[in-house]
Amino acid sequence: MRFRADRATETAFVATIARRRAIDRYRRRRHWTETSKPLDAAHGVAAASAPDPAAQPEERTRVQKALGELRTEERHVLELAAYEGLSQAQIAAATSFPLGTVKTHTRRGLQRLRRLLGEPG
Repeated sequence: MRFRADRATETAFVATIARRRAIDRYRRRRHWTETSKPLDAAHGVAAASAPDPAAQPEERTRVQKALGELRTEERHVLELAAYEGLSQAQIAAATSFPLGTVKTHTRRGLQRLRRLLGEPG
């Protein structure tokens, strides 16, 4: 998945990645049956609405400021994933970090970014 500014804001892109990971984790932990409800319905998660174009420059500034507050390694890993569309294995090869370290930087970076942006989760 690659970040494309013409399709969504940075915040929406990061939120989508976080949401997909949460869904994957949920599905791994839960045995699915045919009677299961979809994750959105089960947890009352509303579908994301289209972003307000007028708020995009303000939102972009907010996200860039929050990214600037991350540790250098966390920011670098998230930027490679978001802007270059690299997988975690590709990021590990590009940065010479072990794959587990890349995964940790990604997880911690996303958690801290959510906290800095004041988003739930």
